[in-house]
Amino acid sequence: MQLRYLHVRGISRVMSQIDNLLSKIVYGEEQCAVLMEEQQKIVQFCDDALATSIRIEFPGQFDGVGTIPGEDTEVDVLTNSVTELSSSLSLSGRLEYLQSTRAELSSTNEDIDALEASQKQLKGCLSPSDIKTVDQKIWVLKNQRTELDHELLMLCHEIEDKLGQRFKFESMQQKFMEWADYLEKKVKDHD
Repeated sequence: MQLRYLHVRGISRVMSQIDNLLSKIVYGEEQCAVLMEEQQKIVQFCDDALATSIRIEFPGQFDGVGTIPGEDTEVDVLTNSVTELSSSLSLSGRLEYLQSTRAELSSTNEDIDALEASQKQLKGCLSPSDIKTVDQKIWVLKNQRTELDHELLMLCHEIEDKLGQRFKFESMQQKFMEWADYLEKKVKDHD
């Protein structure tokens, strides 16, 4: 695997290859243990020089097998970074998240309305300065909610535009690839 550059479309394939390789580590460790047992049996029938050579060379060949599944290995770091990258690059997932956040934010309207109703009920019981403070806080909450809703809406539009551009690019790329294949066939047929 060449992991220097990853294309977004190939992330799932690379992740499955990494998972496949990691699943084979247990098998490799089992094979090492079996080979160690076999080595112990063979060494009994060898002279001292050959037995020493086998004992020295064998562990060196299989040192890497036991160290791979440890914590914070390069494979774990790579897997985590690729997973984070793929989740951050999923525009449609971000769009869904922003839309669900907007829906949650719109549900706060009822809470603010209930707060205003409670404030109206307490007008007779509170001092004018307390009423003014509550009015200001309600006004600030309404403005913050409106600003957040506007920001979320702008982000949704921005992502929708990017998705539209991506769709246009992919369709143009597909047409180009079909054209290139057509030309390649013509060149081959001409030769």
